[in-house]
Amino acid sequence: MTKEKLLTSLERYLPEDRVGFVGEAYDFAELSHEGQVRRSGEPYIYHPLSTALHLADLKLDANCIAAALLHDVLEDCDVSPEEL
Repeated sequence: MTKEKLLTSLERYLPEDRVGFVGEAYDFAELSHEGQVRRSGEPYIYHPLSTALHLADLKLDANCIAAALLHDVLEDCDVSPEEL
């Protein structure tokens, strides 16, 4: 489960600029969750990435997939809505 797998999946049906948008959302989420781990010991980013991969399998749009990647950032990170 990696960013590259997600982007490769998106390249099959989204325009390049929308794939880049999702890539930026991933980078922001990963940086925001840096150092956070779940009780299982997994990096925190695995859950939003897994959600995004599932939505990509359903061929949902870039905004929806970016939202999946970012859905815990406001709640679990020191990020303001304005920064997001």
